[in-house]
Amino acid sequence: MADGEEKRNTKSFKIILKRILKAIFIIFFCIVVSVLSKIIWDYCYDKELMNTNISEFVKKYDDAEISGMELTRILYLFMENKYPVAIYFIDDNEKSQDYYDLKEFEDYIKKVLKSAKIQNKYIISFISYNDEKHIDKLYIYDKEAEEYVNSPLECSDFSKPIIYLYPEEKESVNIWLGNPEQLTHTYPKYDERAGWNVTAEPNGNLLYGDKNLYALYWEGKSRFDNKIQDDGFIVKGEKTIEFLEEKLSILGLNEREAEEFIVYWLPQMEDNKYNYIRFETSNEIEENMPLNISPKPDTTIRIMMDWCEINSESEANRLSHNIKEQELTTPERAGFVAVEWGGSRIK
Repeated sequence: MADGEEKRNTKSFKIILKRILKAIFIIFFCIVVSVLSKIIWDYCYDKELMNTNISEFVKKYDDAEISGMELTRILYLFMENKYPVAIYFIDDNEKSQDYYDLKEFEDYIKKVLKSAKIQNKYIISFISYNDEKHIDKLYIYDKEAEEYVNSPLECSDFSKPIIYLYPEEKESVNIWLGNPEQLTHTYPKYDERAGWNVTAEPNGNLLYGDKNLYALYWEGKSRFDNKIQDDGFIVKGEKTIEFLEEKLSILGLNEREAEEFIVYWLPQMEDNKYNYIRFETSNEIEENMPLNISPKPDTTIRIMMDWCEINSESEANRLSHNIKEQELTTPERAGFVAVEWGGSRIK
C-alpha cells in the first residue's frame, strides 16, 4: 500500500517537474525570439537613425508621404530614444474631423494639449489623405516649450532686408529685385517695371525724388521653408550681442550697419534661452531674391540670417552635438560697395 502511494507521489512530482521545465523552456524561447527579433529589426530598419534627435526627425519626415510600415518605424525610433510621445490622427476622410484649414487644425491641437490627462513632452499629429493611410502632413509640438518643433502652418518671411549703397563718386544707380511677386512691403514703393532709381553718394546718402534716404527697405515671402540645417550656431540668448558683433564684423558690416542689424533683431532673440543661428550662403540668397544693381558694384555684401529660438536646454544640447559650426568668410570692401542685410525666423 505504501509502495503504491510512493509511486503515485513520484509520478505526480515528475509531471509537475515536467510542466515547470516546459514553462521555463517556453519563457526562454520567447526571450530568445524577442532578442532575435530586435536584432533583425535593427538590421532591417537602419540602425543609424536610432540616435536621431527631434530636429533630424523633422528634417527627414516632414512633408513626406509615410506608409503604415514607415509609421511603425517612426514609433520605434521614438521608443528607442525614450521620447515620451502622444500620437493623434486627424483623418480628412472623416467628415466629423475635417481640418482643411491649417489654422483650425492648429487651434484644435492646442485645445487637446491643454488637457490635464496629457503629460507627454512631444505631441505628434498626422493628417492622412487617402485610403492607403499615407500621411500627408506631420506636426510635432513640444509641450514644454509650448511651440511646434516644426511649423508647416506658414512659410518663412524675410524681415527688414535693407540695402546700402556706397559708390566711389556721386552717381545714378538702378536697383532691381528679381522676384517682385514675393515682395510684401517696400519703402520707397518699389516699381516692378523700373525698380528703384536713386542718386547715391559716397557717404551712403540716397536721393530718391525729393527724399533723402540712407537705405532702401523691402520685406517679402521666402520661396523656401527655412529649416535647421547641418551647420550653424547654438547661442545663448544672453550672448546674442557678443555673437552678432563678432560675426557681423567677419561678414563685412561696418559699425553703423551692424548696430542697425543688432538693434532690430536683439529684442526678439536676447530673452530666449538659446537661439539657432545660420547665415545663408550667397547662392541661397540669390536663388531666393536675385539682386541686380547698375552700375555693378565692385563689392556686394548680402547677409541673411536664419534663426529660431530654442527654449529647451536638452534640445540645445542635442543640436550642438549634431550641427557643425558654420564657416564664415570676410569680404574685402573695395570700390563701389553695396550692402544688404535681413533675416528670416524659422517657424
